[in-house]
Amino acid sequence: MDDIKLNECDIIINNKKIKLSYPVKMFEKTNGLYIILLNIPTRIKLGITELNNVVCYDNEGKFRWRIDNELPGQIANKDQTPYIAIQVQDNILKVTDFFGRRYHVNSFDGRLLKYEVVR
Repeated sequence: MDDIKLNECDIIINNKKIKLSYPVKMFEKTNGLYIILLNIPTRIKLGITELNNVVCYDNEGKFRWRIDNELPGQIANKDQTPYIAIQVQDNILKVTDFFGRRYHVNSFDGRLLKYEVVR
């Protein structure tokens, strides 16, 4: 049985406690994996950890991946901001950034596959 509990910067997956660097904003479950969007505070210095604020754990609480730092090649503007939303739609993981770019993500390794503009 899958079980997840959230408490600010801590998550518990099937009785394994995991300390995260930022609070959980939202999570989705797909293909037996927990995809977690971290809530990055405003007005802080943005490093790779803050810009790539989507992480994945499996049913046993084992870390699987952090979202890829490399944007798909066809994007003209390579500026990055933290992600603001995640969703699973028709078994496809999608993440959206502040610029309104929605990326399709490989849920098994965190690679960004393609994108569309939603704003």
